[in-house]
Amino acid sequence: MRAVVYRGRNDLRLEDVSVPRIGSQELLVKVAACGVCPTDIKKIQYATVPPPRIFGHETAGTIVRRGARVRGYSLGDRVALHHHIPCLKCHACRHHAFAQCAQYKRTGITAGLNRRAGAMLSMSA
Repeated sequence: MRAVVYRGRNDLRLEDVSVPRIGSQELLVKVAACGVCPTDIKKIQYATVPPPRIFGHETAGTIVRRGARVRGYSLGDRVALHHHIPCLKCHACRHHAFAQCAQYKRTGITAGLNRRAGAMLSMSA
């Protein structure tokens, strides 16, 4: 599949990357639309995160593969994805510091380069 890969400060490249392997509780989604937030733009401009990385997390697409333990979703379902999901119960969440929540840090959209990658990619049909 093709992806926009961050390689360093102001350095984005269209590259071929492997289709990510999914776990038993994960979905593989063929991306139809993906946005880049202002925080991502700052990370790219000021090189505040290590490369390589695929940005983008306001994502929508179609499920093309699902893990064995996933319930409630079928192949072909159209979905919109949220990049992190806080638990809303821990100390950090109760104080609206969602980025400090352990679950928030564990969940996300990844394109396989690392667990904090995004979804600015395109799978071939």
